[in-house]
Amino acid sequence: MWFITLQAFQDILRDYPDHLEANADSGSFNFVLEEYDEAIKCTSNLFGRNVTHIPYTYLARGYGAKGLYEKAAECLRYYLENVREEEEVYSQLALVYLCQANQNRALLEIEKSPKSGPNLSHLYAFGRILYCQEDFNEAETAFKDLSIIGINVIHNASSFSRHFTWLSW
Repeated sequence: MWFITLQAFQDILRDYPDHLEANADSGSFNFVLEEYDEAIKCTSNLFGRNVTHIPYTYLARGYGAKGLYEKAAECLRYYLENVREEEEVYSQLALVYLCQANQNRALLEIEKSPKSGPNLSHLYAFGRILYCQEDFNEAETAFKDLSIIGINVIHNASSFSRHFTWLSW
């Protein structure tokens, strides 16, 4: 199934290399398949275009999975500075800084994030920062807040680890 879908995207991209949706979806599929070089190739074609945060976060995740944290941060900062501010992107940027063992910078990004109500990525990133700072009581509170809004952290750990492959547990 994956192969057929990826082949369809490749066919579209062969004829229309700048096709927005084909690049975004192909990048997403390749990320899930841990084909990070191909994911980066597809999603970097979207860099600088006024699209949703999703291709930017996949591009950053691809860089992060390869240990290229500064490139991941650069991509997310570009989005925040030139496209729009979104809580999800601040959370992703915080996780990048956390991967660089820069807990203070990670916390700064979380604090700058616009709040639109309970947000899974914000709570997860905030909990991870607090955990790394060995503030276990506050980290537990953040993770409990995840469950209050309908997420069972243990059950969804595989989903989180797939999205944050480059963030060690």
